[in-house]
Amino acid sequence: MAVERFNLPSLAAAAALVAGLSLGACAPQVDERGWRPDDVAVTAIRPGVDNKESVIRLLGTPSTVSNFDDQSWYYISATTQRLAFRRDELTNQAVLIVSFDQAGNVTEVSRLDTEDGKDVAMNPDRTPTLGNELTIWQQLFGNLGRFNSPTGGSGTAPLPGGTIGRP
Repeated sequence: MAVERFNLPSLAAAAALVAGLSLGACAPQVDERGWRPDDVAVTAIRPGVDNKESVIRLLGTPSTVSNFDDQSWYYISATTQRLAFRRDELTNQAVLIVSFDQAGNVTEVSRLDTEDGKDVAMNPDRTPTLGNELTIWQQLFGNLGRFNSPTGGSGTAPLPGGTIGRP
């Protein structure tokens, strides 16, 4: 039986190919969310001249409107990047704010970007709910002994469908 030897150059080429494919699989996934208005359209908006209808014609429907009145419109876009199994990382964010007066005319156009954002610490407290907090053992064995024969001791039990079975 002849012993076959591995060809070192072909083995090195195969290892390089596998390494290259592995690194290619780790390319970041870029995701664009929202809609970023065109800069030319944004510069065409003139405070005191344009109104809500003309802004909709230029920019389209806003991403969101202010909570308590409709005097501020927000056009929001974000770019996130994910590498392999890591969480999404925000790489770019832009917010265009168009403010209106009571008559519906544009008063101001402003922009916010990633540097204007602020980190908000989440509250680690939990909201209590009504009811009991059961342990795993109570959840697993909690129904044992709950199923008794019906009162009267006749030995009959209700069957599905609402009929009483006879022994």
